[in-house]
Amino acid sequence: MAGLGHGPGRRFSRHRPEWQRRRPFVRQERNINFANLSSSLAINGTVFTLVGSIQTLADDVAANPSAPMRLRRTMTLRQTGLTQAPRWHLFVGSFNGLGNTITHLSIDDPNVDDSVGLFAQLGTGGTIASIRLSHYSIQGQAGANGGVAGTSDGSVFNSFAVGSISTN
Repeated sequence: MAGLGHGPGRRFSRHRPEWQRRRPFVRQERNINFANLSSSLAINGTVFTLVGSIQTLADDVAANPSAPMRLRRTMTLRQTGLTQAPRWHLFVGSFNGLGNTITHLSIDDPNVDDSVGLFAQLGTGGTIASIRLSHYSIQGQAGANGGVAGTSDGSVFNSFAVGSISTN
């Protein structure tokens, strides 16, 4: 019975069920996109705010700093020209980037006491997850500066940031 795949050194048999012949599961990082901001996302009864721009994020955090939020899509911000970090309140909600990337975030904040970053201040209980920052430039005064968060008493996980931070 040489051709049936039952001998030593044979990994698969054409007679094995399909589920036994499949490759092992390998986790791949993927991002999730929504068609527009009127799309909704609800998981286990929690309705999430979908964020489509940096200004929308600032407005949503100011309106409800404890809201659960999700990034709608990957964003490339050419010449954002922000001269200060958006005036966000202390963020204590949950933000999940859904594996999406924000590219070319640029903030040059001249105010001495400001925390500068995608989130200026992440408070206790606040979480940021699965966000990627690429080619960012953060410039601030002597305050706290960071890519994902200027200051953090919360949790940041499954995220990365590649860019530059400097003080004026």
